[in-house]
Amino acid sequence: MAVRSRHVAQLIDHPLGRHVLVSNRGDDSIASFRIERSADGESTLAMVGVYPTGGQTPRHFQFAAGGRFVVAANQDTDSLTVLAFSASDGALSPTGHSLVLRECRRAARPLQ
Repeated sequence: MAVRSRHVAQLIDHPLGRHVLVSNRGDDSIASFRIERSADGESTLAMVGVYPTGGQTPRHFQFAAGGRFVVAANQDTDSLTVLAFSASDGALSPTGHSLVLRECRRAARPLQ
């Protein structure tokens, strides 16, 4: 099986400002990073994990319900997938909720 190259589609920060998520089109995932701030005000990113989006080619994603969930729009499978987001550690987990749509490119705003 050929390995697809990775392409970042989007980068967003959590509403509480403690985590950053990045979508990877090549391996159909979202990577989660914790923002670590030092006493001198410098910030670095620490990898939390890489989580599958449940579809192919995540083109767009966003937080919903005040940051408790992430909705990912998977371009090549024309699907929206809902992932639970843990604000305490930055981990994503599948909810089992998804929706197949015709020509899915973007999760609409706002999702509160």
